[in-house]
Amino acid sequence: MEEKKRERDEWQLFHRRLKELMGGMSHRELAYIAGASESTVHHWLYSGRIPRERYVRLIEQHFGKPRGWLLGEDEEVKTPKKVVNREEKVEQIVKRQAIEVNRRKIPILDVEVGAGNGRYNGDEQVTEWFEFPEGMVPFRGDLSIVTVRGDSMEPTYRHGDLVIVQPESRVIDAVLVVAWDDALMVKRVLRTGGKTIRLISDNSAYDPVTIAMSEIRVVGRVVGLLRWNA
Repeated sequence: MEEKKRERDEWQLFHRRLKELMGGMSHRELAYIAGASESTVHHWLYSGRIPRERYVRLIEQHFGKPRGWLLGEDEEVKTPKKVVNREEKVEQIVKRQAIEVNRRKIPILDVEVGAGNGRYNGDEQVTEWFEFPEGMVPFRGDLSIVTVRGDSMEPTYRHGDLVIVQPESRVIDAVLVVAWDDALMVKRVLRTGGKTIRLISDNSAYDPVTIAMSEIRVVGRVVGLLRWNA
């Protein structure tokens, strides 16, 4: 009974402080800051769940708060705290350091890839950076994030989605970002066995297109998807 009361008190303190930080911020904006989903943020706010430490730390860092502020570690706790032995303390410190060090930033480029027609100027400017916990994106190399425009790849990729792209120059059977006729687009590419390939849209309203392999330039392979609204 005391344990449940302590957990409830801790969550109520966390909830009050998180709402204080958010102000008029939306769940989507907080999810972006923490690198979590909107549904996860909803659970933090309404189901009595306190986030994992890496999420708490990201939120505190974003708002310039000291470590533990969201959890009330800056004030005297009225309920008894668990006694942590030396070995547990060392383990906690190691985990915290790993969380802080193992972060990965991927640039969001000022590039639109068409599920239809895209926009490509050949001058990919970084508009902002998206930070992920290490291990969340297993692919290596110089990844980038670009915006999907159009509906030809729905329901797999929707208008406004952000996709993570891994550099690739080979024509392979995969979802690729390709340059064709001065347009940059995301298509499912299928090799036909000869010198031609098929560009396939996941939206059945769009017919597949067969073209010569030499007509396209492969820019990258789509390896991930960021979608704010399900």
